[in-house]
Amino acid sequence: MKAFVIRADWTPKPEYKVSDWEKKERIAYRANMVFKNPTWGVEDFPDPKIGPDEVLVKVKACGVCGSDVHMLRKEKDSDYIYFGGWAGFPAIIGHEWAGVVAEVGKDVNSISVGNLVTAEEVQWCGGCDVCRAGWLNLCKNVTQLGFETRNPGAMAEYIKVKEKYAWKLDALKDAYSNENDILEAGSLVEPTSVAYEGIFTVAGGLRMPGGHAAVFGTGPIGLASIQLLKTGGAAKIIAFEPMKFRAELAKKMGADYVFDPTQVDPVKTMKELTRGQGCAMLVEAAGLPSVTIPIMVQSVAPAGKIVQIGMGADRPALDALAVQYAESSIYGSMGHSGHGDFGNVISLMGARRINVLPAITARYSLKETATAIENADKGNAKVTVKL
Repeated sequence: MKAFVIRADWTPKPEYKVSDWEKKERIAYRANMVFKNPTWGVEDFPDPKIGPDEVLVKVKACGVCGSDVHMLRKEKDSDYIYFGGWAGFPAIIGHEWAGVVAEVGKDVNSISVGNLVTAEEVQWCGGCDVCRAGWLNLCKNVTQLGFETRNPGAMAEYIKVKEKYAWKLDALKDAYSNENDILEAGSLVEPTSVAYEGIFTVAGGLRMPGGHAAVFGTGPIGLASIQLLKTGGAAKIIAFEPMKFRAELAKKMGADYVFDPTQVDPVKTMKELTRGQGCAMLVEAAGLPSVTIPIMVQSVAPAGKIVQIGMGADRPALDALAVQYAESSIYGSMGHSGHGDFGNVISLMGARRINVLPAITARYSLKETATAIENADKGNAKVTVKL
């Protein structure tokens, strides 16, 4: 099969202490500290061979995530990759996807050939103490689809996943009349579930409906956050986005106010729009916590919530006393697995409570994947590879 593969050299920086597990698996918790000289391209790759509990899926749509963009980007002053999260190379990337089931293993019961499905990127064991406590994203034996050699992603003609990670898209038939729209919406279930996990599963949603909310960054996660906050009872939704194209899309998808944070004082703006109350929930979807966290701490309403969803390698300064004075809370969120996140997002999409399809603004073929990622890096809200 054809697949888009990224390769990079294992060259840990002198100041980074590589763990025994990282050495053994050739996976880095902070890829920008270990991998350099990334190269990429469409290659011939062996077809996946499924096991008894797995399904083989013909990929039909795969979104470009910010993490994919960052894997192809280099740091300013070095040849190390920019991506600061978990990764191992070579890797077939792509973890926001949907497709049609082509084959099922002999022990698979809930999924049949021809079903339209998507699947979780954070793939958990189910047996460790953390999984058994219900926090699957924090699994001690986790693997991540599309981020490492041992778990190839969906920027390929076919992908295999275990039955327990796959979700049928039947509910989307209530909202969309054709298979293409169902599959494109299905490819957005994963990023929307990332927002859902942070806002609802981890942070518990707004303390009470009617509180104001703010979203920093209106890429795919930010746009999904806007829609989820609206359906979750937020009053005014204020978004901050410096890119004009994304700002316009944020307004179209439900934000009441959208501002370029480089042109206004975000703290003053939020205070004025909320008549001094501040925001009951603030979502960080920009991946720039060193810039956004200090602003959010100053703008949170009494007993309000700050949710860190965007991933950034920088380390913000935190005014802990301001957090104490407001009796506010800061929630870190990672992933989307467990607690029915995928199922709930699919249900919300199917019931037309949210519609994230307008976020898709450009479509490319598999052979154009590098161009698709480059385009996404320039600010298109959501770029999709069609297979």
